[in-house]
Amino acid sequence: MGWRGWVLLLVAMTLATAALGAAPAAWTHVTVLRADGGRLADVTLAWALGGYLLEAKSADGQVTTLSPDQVRQVLSFDERDLTDEVGAACPADDIDFHLLGSRKHVPFRFALMADAGGGVALSNGNGGSKANGALVAGLRVGISDQLHARVGFRGQHASEATSAVGGTMAADTGELLVMMGIRLTRPRENNNYAYLEAGVSLVHYSDRFGADGRSLADADLVTISPALQGGVVLPLNRHVGVDIGGFVSSRGSLDAAAEQTVLSVGATVGVTLR
Repeated sequence: MGWRGWVLLLVAMTLATAALGAAPAAWTHVTVLRADGGRLADVTLAWALGGYLLEAKSADGQVTTLSPDQVRQVLSFDERDLTDEVGAACPADDIDFHLLGSRKHVPFRFALMADAGGGVALSNGNGGSKANGALVAGLRVGISDQLHARVGFRGQHASEATSAVGGTMAADTGELLVMMGIRLTRPRENNNYAYLEAGVSLVHYSDRFGADGRSLADADLVTISPALQGGVVLPLNRHVGVDIGGFVSSRGSLDAAAEQTVLSVGATVGVTLR
């Protein structure tokens, strides 16, 4: 065999080796124990959808598709535990944790998640800005892995400078927030919940003032304003987390005669329960 033949043989062996290396791993004659108590016996198991699903194929060709969290254990024909081996062979290359086995990662999910906390808000009222405390609380309802709805309350002490009396107008505002939220990362990319929420706030004023700085009779006025907030929930365990966020909202001035819109920008820290 000449040198050209050896080169062709070497190239063919390299291609064959690469093809074998690229072939997806499969486990034959295994039993899959499901999280719901069911079992799939004597099947061939392989990863699918880039490593985010598992396919179990029976001898008659029937294919059952499973998400990793539906699988409790994988056993070989001689009852050896293959769960960690299957988990470690997951071909997904955009995650740094296992989806199956003792090292698996449980994505952040919730059906209901309550939050409560406090922070500081900066408002640009009537020619000046002043930082005031804010209290927040709410309830998020999970719609899907990446969508949720939130109903919340934010109360803060508002103050604005007034040239009419050379002092400051001050009142308490309470906001009822109705918002839709989206998760900013895919559920399996990390173990937190980064979110962006948009909606409306119904603002109630404890007092509003006239040009002379005196309280008006329309203190029970409620206005509707746009609201935006975002942040991240960092889990401490399966039920408790820390919510670090910020918000932007608008409302009318405490000066009833003023036509300006007051913007409030703030940061909050709270505790979540899910």
